[in-house]
Amino acid sequence: MERRDPAPGRRTPRYSVDRRFLLVTLVVTAVILHGSLYPYDFRPQPGSDGPIATLLESWHAPRDSFGEMVANVLLYMPFGFFAVLALRIPLRLPLVILLGLALCTSIELAQYYDTSRITSLMDICLNTTGTVLGAIAGVIVRIPSLAPVFRLRSLRPVPLLLLAAMLGYHLYPYVPTIDVHKYWHALKPLWLNPLAGPRVVFHYFALWLTISFLVSDALGRPRWSWFFVLSLAAFVFVAKVLIVDQSVSLAELAGGLAAIILWLAVLERMRWGAAIVAVVLCALVIMLRLEPFVFRAIPGQFGWLPFRSFLGGAIGVNVQSFFEKSFLYGGLVWIAGRAGLDLRIATAAVAAIVLATSVVEIYLPGRSAEITDAVVTILMGAIFIAITGTKVSRVPAGARP
Repeated sequence: MERRDPAPGRRTPRYSVDRRFLLVTLVVTAVILHGSLYPYDFRPQPGSDGPIATLLESWHAPRDSFGEMVANVLLYMPFGFFAVLALRIPLRLPLVILLGLALCTSIELAQYYDTSRITSLMDICLNTTGTVLGAIAGVIVRIPSLAPVFRLRSLRPVPLLLLAAMLGYHLYPYVPTIDVHKYWHALKPLWLNPLAGPRVVFHYFALWLTISFLVSDALGRPRWSWFFVLSLAAFVFVAKVLIVDQSVSLAELAGGLAAIILWLAVLERMRWGAAIVAVVLCALVIMLRLEPFVFRAIPGQFGWLPFRSFLGGAIGVNVQSFFEKSFLYGGLVWIAGRAGLDLRIATAAVAAIVLATSVVEIYLPGRSAEITDAVVTILMGAIFIAITGTKVSRVPAGARP
């Protein structure tokens, strides 16, 4: 059963805290702190102007790429969203915004003493913007007159979050262009390149089968769900033509079209449609984690530090990778729950699969075998449980009553 709001006759205390969302907010805060301050190599900076003066002078520093700027906004949106849901007090919106501002400002000042980090006033502006957008989304969800829209009888929040994660990694770096030559190069693979091998086609087939399920699940089984599935597919394909560094392949078009047809024509009407989608997505996760299935005799090292692979490189690439992992592992947890599993069991099972494949990755060259993906899975499961409870309806989202 889904979590329900208190009965109409029961009054909610004027000042209260939702412990479920408070726990999620604390976890999100810990992830932000860990990712922003690792490897915690703090040293004094003699002869400099100090952290505050350096922060203010950074306004004139060169700007990041558009994708990096968007990634800084997206990084703090979960904090604002879950913090607003956790607090049930007056003026919670400005309070959460101030908390987000204080958090990112404190981090930027601390990064002044971190030899591997750069203090940036622009990052504070972008992080605070992300907090504002996330907090506004949380307030909208809590508006009583809009409650029926955001409850499971209309729009389901978990599938919407997963679809947002899909768009977050699938359309990076989010920069459209009006260059006609770019459009030609984005479409050229459709007729100049041969169809890729079965692995690539299956990749896109499983991806779009999952997307089709989540769209129908988010909408609550409307008879016109086909319209939204096709509309989202058209939006993604057109966006990939318009966005720089993106293109449309024949394998994605063929696999996506086959998946959408299979879902709308067959699986949406089957009682066990969710279970079938879960099996297909599980196969995709295992395939992606163990490709190219060429194992070396001497194992590498296993990393027990969470998010180690996210702590270096560009923030845009790291956020994109986090969105992809959240969509794949979180999607598998949620769809398994929709197939009938308790969300706690589904989270533990998916985390076990991810952890097992992470251990196997020590034998794969060029892979970073670590505990991060299992932690991401547990984090996504905890968020779903906080939103919906431990059990969700067993009837697949697209099944007709």
